[in-house]
Amino acid sequence: MEGKVLLYGPIDPAGMDIMRQAGLTVEIPEKLDAGHLESIVADYDAILVRGMAPLPGAVLEKAARCRVVSRHGVGLETIDVAAATRLHIPVTNTPGANANAVAEQAVSLMLDVLKHTCFLNERMKREQDYGVRLRVTCHELAGRTLGLVGLGNIGRRVAEICRAGFGMTVVGYDPCLGQAELDAMGCAIEAQPDLESVLRRADVLSLHAPGGEKPLIGEWELARMKEGSVLINTARGSLIDEAALERALKDGRLLGAGLDVMADEPPLAEHPFYHMDNVVLLPHTAALTKESNRAMAVRSATALVQVLQGVRPEALANPAIWDLRRK
Repeated sequence: MEGKVLLYGPIDPAGMDIMRQAGLTVEIPEKLDAGHLESIVADYDAILVRGMAPLPGAVLEKAARCRVVSRHGVGLETIDVAAATRLHIPVTNTPGANANAVAEQAVSLMLDVLKHTCFLNERMKREQDYGVRLRVTCHELAGRTLGLVGLGNIGRRVAEICRAGFGMTVVGYDPCLGQAELDAMGCAIEAQPDLESVLRRADVLSLHAPGGEKPLIGEWELARMKEGSVLINTARGSLIDEAALERALKDGRLLGAGLDVMADEPPLAEHPFYHMDNVVLLPHTAALTKESNRAMAVRSATALVQVLQGVRPEALANPAIWDLRRK
């Protein structure tokens, strides 16, 4: 099989090997801005997207030879899936490939916030302040209630870790999953009828939902969370109204927040969260483990090759057009 793949950036060598062994030529463009992509995309049979650089409809319109768009990851918000569907281009992704990595990071953030790990580490290293141990109050996860918003692969893995490792009670809300479905999957999660029910019960609230145009957690939602609770976000920065969260943290309604994602990335230098001791900030690294990068590379490359070979892949974002796809 011959063909050319436009790759948005380096991936694990295992993924590169899969494409090259299938006879494909893989090229990484010098720039990923839309204008440059529009000028070169007509030469490619497939596009493999990684990172947060967008693949807009205007680029796909110029991709006359493209027969598949493969996402190195789960989120599809940077890809114009509607345009791809209209053009009969299958779009694939890798659900579950980074679930454990993100789940572990979510639990790590819970512990960091409750035990002030990052703050204490900084005080020790920068100021040799051993006495700080007597001026902070740390907390435990054991016996608390975890509230999950979104019960996909990542949310369910967080539930598994927190129940088995810390004996937490787990409640959750997902409009696509009820108690019967969770029970059938063997998940010890108490399904809630709505978001508010989770907010009112959770000592620790962890977000695992896709992003949208409007924040899922704003002033109204924060006011319904328990006093002294913790908010964790390893999903999408757009889920939280950051100004409302700042107020809730400063007035003491929330104990703290652990954020791997922000509304704008990177955040502006003057962002208030940089200067708040009860906020743990990470630079969107939850999914970036060696193990998950390899899994995403292998699965995204495999799906790309499968489509070019006429084999339906495991995960399709637009399955309705499979029989109508470009060939």
